[in-house]
Amino acid sequence: MNKRGVAELTYIIVLIAMLVGAALISSYILALTKSMTNRAVLRIAGASVVDNKLYLTILNDGSSAYTGPLSISVKGYSVSSLNIQGSSSGSSSSNTVNVNIQPGDGIVVVATLSSTVSGKNVVEGAVSTNVATLSFKAVVSG
Repeated sequence: MNKRGVAELTYIIVLIAMLVGAALISSYILALTKSMTNRAVLRIAGASVVDNKLYLTILNDGSSAYTGPLSISVKGYSVSSLNIQGSSSGSSSSNTVNVNIQPGDGIVVVATLSSTVSGKNVVEGAVSTNVATLSFKAVVSG
């Protein structure tokens, strides 16, 4: 083999190595992006209080289901029970309940507070899950 043949062979081997490296890097970036976007994204769509009942609408805007605990805390009040309405119906005698919210779906949470809310226009609190803690301000009606 002459020197020109060795140079061309080296060039081809380097070119193939670069293409394989680029393919590996591309597949890693695609897998990382897919794993980052395939998760539950919860949000509170509405919150209101009537007497001693807190009504929260929680939606899953993500691409995978949320299955796990959901707990509610309200500033100045304790939560004595939760009632879940929607596709993941259930109830709990504490401030925590297990839920299953499918992508694009939602639930309505009815929380019974320790006493009737009076003298306030807004009640603040938080919903805690495995994926996020969501703050809310509920409008007091009635």
